[in-house]
Amino acid sequence: EDKDSLGDQFISLGKNFEFEEDKKHVEENKYKIFSNSVYEILNKNLIEIPNYIKLDVGTFELEVLEGFGNFLNSPKIKSIVTEMKYSSKKVGKYVFDQKILNEKSNKIYELLLKSGFKSKHLENNYKKEGWYLDIFYK
Repeated sequence: EDKDSLGDQFISLGKNFEFEEDKKHVEENKYKIFSNSVYEILNKNLIEIPNYIKLDVGTFELEVLEGFGNFLNSPKIKSIVTEMKYSSKKVGKYVFDQKILNEKSNKIYELLLKSGFKSKHLENNYKKEGWYLDIFYK
């Protein structure tokens, strides 16, 4: 995390961000924490397969969804809502590389449609800068 990002989207589990070339994330603090994939948690029956999922993970939606593995095919999952964020007033208009995020968005759609979901894109009617919602449902 950097000094201004406690609990913010710029914290990751050892993953690099898709920043544009002129935007740099300055790492100031590192922590060792335990983490696990959703697949491992579900596979070990530590929790039941959820019916409804809301993802707000600061550009790591694809990685989280891939972490479900074949559990995405479960009929128990009724819907998944993703919040994608492309910009931030704190760092500048576009923080993340748009080409990479568009590729990730396409992969998210491909993965979820392949798993039996339909989709609905919600436009940003509130004019809140840099975000939108997609609802995937069965």
